[in-house]
Amino acid sequence: MSDLFLGIADPEFWRNCGYALLATGLIGTVAVILLLDRKPRLQKGLALLFLAVVLAGLGVARFGNTALLSEAREAELELTKLKTPRTLTPEGQRRVAAALQKFAGQEFEGQVVPGSEDARPLWEELDKALRAANWVRVAPSGLAVGDPPAGIPLSPTSGVTVFVTRRAGRTSSRRPRKPWPRR
Repeated sequence: MSDLFLGIADPEFWRNCGYALLATGLIGTVAVILLLDRKPRLQKGLALLFLAVVLAGLGVARFGNTALLSEAREAELELTKLKTPRTLTPEGQRRVAAALQKFAGQEFEGQVVPGSEDARPLWEELDKALRAANWVRVAPSGLAVGDPPAGIPLSPTSGVTVFVTRRAGRTSSRRPRKPWPRR
């Protein structure tokens, strides 16, 4: 039953219904003109009825087309958002730095995937935010490029990856696990 309701809610359904009404109205109008020459009163009434069906078909088709155009515009906006380069604004950098300040002294390194247009600028912005939180950047393992230096991943990933290292003498911040209850 829900498939029926989803089908009725689809703009293509309304556009196609409009085209069907339009075709029915035009065929009926032509049939009335060609077949009912001897009954002018009936011919006039049916012609007006089929003309109303033609107009209703045009209206319904227009409604469906307008809804489809609206969906297309929304999809285009979503696509634009997806294609917009990722950035970390100065305000975002300040928020990240404030949130990570309690982990000051944490060592980090980063990797940037070559071929990702926005990865390098995003890494530079992340580096600024982490250094503002008094984190310590260490040299990446393996090949490094750019300033700030970032490693190049060997396995396929996307964007930017930030690695943190466990500092010596520091215990895990997780709470101890409770043992499983015995049965």
